[in-house]
Order: sequence, then C-alpha cells, then structure tokens
Amino acid sequence: MSLLSTMTQGRQNKPVFVMVHGAPGVGKTTFAAGAPDPLIFDCDRRTAHLDVKRVEPKTWTELLDGLREVYKLAKSGAPPCKTVVIDTLDHAELLLWEHLLDTCRDKEGNKYQSIEEIGGGYFKGYVIAVEQGWKRLALALEALRNEGLHIILLAHSNIKPFNNPEGQGWDQWVMKLDRRANGFMREKVDLMGFAKFEDMARKGRGELKAKGISSGDRVLCFGHSAAYESKSGVNVSDTMPLSWDALMAALTEGKNSDA
Repeated sequence: MSLLSTMTQGRQNKPVFVMVHGAPGVGKTTFAAGAPDPLIFDCDRRTAHLDVKRVEPKTWTELLDGLREVYKLAKSGAPPCKTVVIDTLDHAELLLWEHLLDTCRDKEGNKYQSIEEIGGGYFKGYVIAVEQGWKRLALALEALRNEGLHIILLAHSNIKPFNNPEGQGWDQWVMKLDRRANGFMREKVDLMGFAKFEDMARKGRGELKAKGISSGDRVLCFGHSAAYESKSGVNVSDTMPLSWDALMAALTEGKNSDA
C-alpha cells in the first residue's frame, strides 16, 4: 500500500490540547476544573479546594503509569474521565529530575548530585530529560487525545529576560520550566495561553506618574505579545475570559469563521 493511498482531506475535529501558564493564584486549576469530567494529576498538591477527581503522583514513574492506566481504560471503552489535566508541568519536571538522579550513574557507578551533572555536565542533563522524560510524556498524552480525551497542561510562570536578536531585549512571562523542556512541550500543544488578571495603567488629571489598577477579571491570552509566551495553532480570539466555556465558544466561533 502506498502512502498516498491513505490520503485524507478536510478539517479533523480533535479534542482540545491546550497549555495554560500564569502566576500562582490566577485561577489556572479552576479553569481546568471547568472542563468536561476532568481527572487532575495533581503534582502540585493544590486541588483540595475543588470538587474534582484527582490523583497525586509522587514520582515520575507514577505519573507515566497513571496516564497509561487511563489510556488502557479509554481503549477498552470505559474511560475514567473526559479530560486529563497535569497540574503543574513545573512540579512534574521536579519529579522527572528526581527520577533521573535516582536512575542515572556516572562512569564509576556513582549517583549524580544535580541535574546539571548528568551526562557529564554542560547542560547535558536537561537534554537527557527531554529525550528520556518529556518525549515519553508527550507520546502518552497524544495517545490519550487519540482516544477522545481533552488534554490540559498547567504551568506556573516567572519573569525572565528575553534576548531580542533584532535589537534591545525586554522582560517576558515564560513557563517555569527549563528552556529545552519549555520549547519541546510548547511544540506539542495546539494552544498555549497566558492567564492573568486584567490590569492596566491609568494616569489621573494632574498626575505625573500612572498608577496600576485592576478590573479583577481573569483573562486568557492567546494572541502574540512581547510580554508573555503564547501560541495559537488554531483560529481563536486573542483574549477571552479565563474559563473553559469561553474557550469552547471561541473555538466554535473560529471554526465557523474558517468555513
């Protein structure tokens, strides 16, 4: 059979694969809790205030094994949920680093003391983390998506300098992951949104300096911005309320505008 004999055409309706990052307390987990029948892999131990199904993996192996168990149940026609949530990727990364420190050895058979030492230094440990950890996680998540489950990845953010190759740099909100893991996981999702409070600067009459004010609203931003990392691999509005229903409405509107 030739490859071209398997050719298909037309839009494919697939479950949502979205990553949301933002500062602590902005409402990322509450957003995920609004998805259809979520099961939260609570690496962060932060879901006690929510009425949700959760598991709390204590090791990287437990995390992967848990995802495989969900896959087997979904494959058998009895999925335990409709949405899989990892909360948060940065705490999952700590589990991965602990796993590598437990399993990797130097040439003399000794344990490494830090992720930087693994593989001989020079940041090789972070590359090994992508090869032996993040790639396996991505494959497991894609398999779950192929079984009809939505995937939500949550992450904390921090501010880091952005080195602009075209001129002067600036500070930017980025996921709190090693940059190699960040880049790899960002490639795998369809959407990457930045969750934030709707803040603005306002200068009163006669005032020389603007004051920061907030509407109190929480928003999810997918549009390109120098201030934060984002990605929109599908047609969706740049900014919307931080809720699952708002995301679904935006995706529906985007599909209709493409038609």
